[in-house]
Amino acid sequence: MLGNNEILLTLPFGTNVTALKPTITHTGASVTPGSGVAQDFSSPRQYVVTAQDGSQNTYSVSVRIAVNRTVYAVNSAGKLYALNGTNGTVKWQYSAGGTVASGSPCYQNGTVYFGSSDGYMNAIDASNGALRWRFLSAGSLAHTTPVVSNGVLYFGGQRAGGRGALYALNASSGALVWNNLLPQAPLGNPTVSNGKVFVSYFYGMVSLDAATGASFRSYSTSICGINPLVVNGWVFSGTESTVVSAYNVQTGANAWHYLDVPPGSPSAGASSSPTLHNGVIFNAGYTRYLYAIDSSSGALKWKYILGGGANTGYFSAPVVGNGIVYAGNTDNNVYAIDEQTGALRWRFSDAPNVGGTPNVGGINYCTVKGTMLYVGYSNGKVYALNAVTGGTIWSFDTSAPIYGGICVEENGSVAHPGHSGEQQ
Repeated sequence: MLGNNEILLTLPFGTNVTALKPTITHTGASVTPGSGVAQDFSSPRQYVVTAQDGSQNTYSVSVRIAVNRTVYAVNSAGKLYALNGTNGTVKWQYSAGGTVASGSPCYQNGTVYFGSSDGYMNAIDASNGALRWRFLSAGSLAHTTPVVSNGVLYFGGQRAGGRGALYALNASSGALVWNNLLPQAPLGNPTVSNGKVFVSYFYGMVSLDAATGASFRSYSTSICGINPLVVNGWVFSGTESTVVSAYNVQTGANAWHYLDVPPGSPSAGASSSPTLHNGVIFNAGYTRYLYAIDSSSGALKWKYILGGGANTGYFSAPVVGNGIVYAGNTDNNVYAIDEQTGALRWRFSDAPNVGGTPNVGGINYCTVKGTMLYVGYSNGKVYALNAVTGGTIWSFDTSAPIYGGICVEENGSVAHPGHSGEQQ
């Protein structure tokens, strides 16, 4: 019941509400429509109850479908958890043969993909946690966050001697489509757009043909340690010396770049991956600021730094929702910054590790889905927060630190953390 004359029913996910036949019991004279009469509950239905004395009352009956949301998180021990997104209960878990560092899982078409330090890329059935296939690469995938596009799984990995490779696999079977050897291991996760794969590594940022792996264009010779943002024919990335630089995808020409070197800053470069929302690019710098930059001109809209100034931590790759920019920080807090003004809306701090040791070393990548924010912590916990207020809705302890981000799937709609190439 919602009120004296309002009734709300929650039915299981997948229920067809357009022709429900409710079973109604009553102690009055009659109910109209009657029990077993098919009704379309896509909108509220009215039921008139007539009492034994002839008096009548009208009830508004609404039906909602239970949310089928799943949260996927992998901890440093290589254990992947599938959690109920609304209450944090465990659906299933799967253990890889290696450890995981900053890598995050990726969901596509009923399969969850993640890599580990033993060199395997794992494909897990999202319905039950069973292994579908795994592919052995040439080196560690502990920092890898894969992406899927047009049935192909793309990810970067390490090779012997500090070198790297970019792989393309058939997402259904795990069969190798192509691999391209890189002089250095990718420092960022790949982004796929309009038939091209974009990846950053020590010597800069490049694009390759998504179908063949053939090299297409080089965009920067500076160190690019993040995954690129590719939108409307432009590729945006931070470098060792710029917070954001904008390049033409086809020609490689640099349109603009934004630099900032505040007094006391250790570096002018970017420390995270950019995110675009409503024409504004949000990114974090080694300056310890979080920036909002106009995507057309490169002009600064606002920048935010913690109260400690140059002595504060670095922000993670931001995500945007509910008029708020969310980013974790190496001080182990999550910050919610007003998207328009750059003012602090709220912040969240987790509890200390077992034994009272403060949580250090994690950067807390955020994933926003509707009005809920999900984040993993170095104390091993996954937190589901109210994205508007920062209040804790639930938490789940995975028993090992989480250094990567969370993937959230709901009825085929997927949200990824800011350092994933799936998050643009």
